[in-house]
Amino acid sequence: MEPQGEPTREELLLLLSAKDATIKFLTGLVKQLAARVAEPERRLGKDSSNSSKPPSSDAPFTKPAPKRSSRTRSGRRPGKQDGTPGGTLKRVEDPDETFRRDPAVC
Repeated sequence: MEPQGEPTREELLLLLSAKDATIKFLTGLVKQLAARVAEPERRLGKDSSNSSKPPSSDAPFTKPAPKRSSRTRSGRRPGKQDGTPGGTLKRVEDPDETFRRDPAVC
């Protein structure tokens, strides 16, 4: 085998046209396959909230989390505020009076 040296201009143009044809074919193939994949992905993305499917057909563990309130906390704790006197009625061992309240109808 003898080394061939540099290719001629015609050979280079032939190689470029072959590469262009290959690129055009592969680009069309990619578009075709992307369209094929898009349809099943679209169908998989449907659930009862965005289609006419019943809620019982939804997967049990893919339900969205409940929406949280957009209200922000004031920073204060619930209940009596610090520094104000309390108003708790304490229990006693020996009460002065006992009131019995029976229901009228059972």
